[in-house]
Amino acid sequence: MHKPAKIMAKDVARMDNQIQQTYMVASQLKGIEFQLSSALATKEISGIMGISAETLSAVNENMNVSSILQVCKEFSKNSDKLESVGEAMGDAMEMIGDPALDADADKLYNQVLDEQALEINAEGVAVPKKVYEEEKEEVKDDLESRLAALGK
Repeated sequence: MHKPAKIMAKDVARMDNQIQQTYMVASQLKGIEFQLSSALATKEISGIMGISAETLSAVNENMNVSSILQVCKEFSKNSDKLESVGEAMGDAMEMIGDPALDADADKLYNQVLDEQALEINAEGVAVPKKVYEEEKEEVKDDLESRLAALGK
């Protein structure tokens, strides 16, 4: 009576074993696929490196190092000249500077501070006007309370 159930159990056990073997074979095939892909990539890279070496060799043969060095020296010299001319122009522009421009810049700066409800405190930091006034009031209140405590 239990014989058909045992036969079915054996079949299930065999089937589980075959599934495990199938998974193992699949993972081995994936490993082989990875190795082949890696080998192919290595082959392609080595081919590209060979072409790059040939190209660099050809460029090296056609390159005149002394002329490149001369061009670099000339560039450096002209760059230095350009920098000194630029500095001279900047200095000249500063000397010509418009005093009205500075006044306009200060006016605009103060306008922005007012629009944002900011003011510059003693440390030169922009702080909100309310907070700064509240701090003044707190310090004043603190000093008055200390003075009243001393009077008692």
